Amino acid sequence: MYEVLLIFANVNIYQDILLAKQHGKQLLAVLIDPEKTSIEQQVQSAIQIKESSLEVLPTGYILVDGGKESAVERVSSSKPICQTNSELILRTALAGEFSGKKIIYLEAGSGAKTPVKSSIISLVKENLTIPLIIGGGIQTVHQLTTAYAAGADLVVIGTAFEKDPAFFNIIKKDSVHENIS
Repeated sequence: MYEVLLIFANVNIYQDILLAKQHGKQLLAVLIDPEKTSIEQQVQSAIQIKESSLEVLPTGYILVDGGKESAVERVSSSKPICQTNSELILRTALAGEFSGKKIIYLEAGSGAKTPVKSSIISLVKENLTIPLIIGGGIQTVHQLTTAYAAGADLVVIGTAFEKDPAFFNIIKKDSVHENIS
C-alpha cells in the first residue's frame, strides 16, 4: 500500500514517476516543471536522482483526446490520439512497454470534457503486463469507479479537487473500492 504525495502544478507534462522511501513509508512522487521539456527535466535531474535512494520508474505517457485542447498540447505541441482509434492507443501502450517503460499513463488532459473511455482502459489493461494509470476528466465518483472497474491500477484526479476541495472526502479509498464491487 502506498501513501500518495501529490505535487500540483498548472501544467501536466510527460514525466517519469519516482517511487521514494521516506520515513519508512512508500511515496509516489511526480516531478513537474511546465517550463521545460521532459528530456530537459530528465537531463537536469539525472545526477540528483542517481545519488538519491529513489527507484526510478520510467513511464510511457500517452495523451488521448479529452474533448478540448489540453495544457499538455499547448506546452509540448503534441497531438492527442483520438479515442475512436483504440488500436493506435493500444499499439502505443505496447510499444512503451516493449521499450522498457514500467508504467503506462493514459491521460485525457487536465480538465478534459471526456475521460479515457472504459473500453480503452480495458483493452489496454488486458494487453499490458505493467501497471496502467488513467487521468484527465475524472470529476465524479462514478467516473472514478468506472476507471478502476475497467482496469486502471491508479487514477489521477486534479481539476475535481481544484473545483471542490471536499471531493477528497467523497472518494476515500474504502468507499470507492466498495462501489467497484
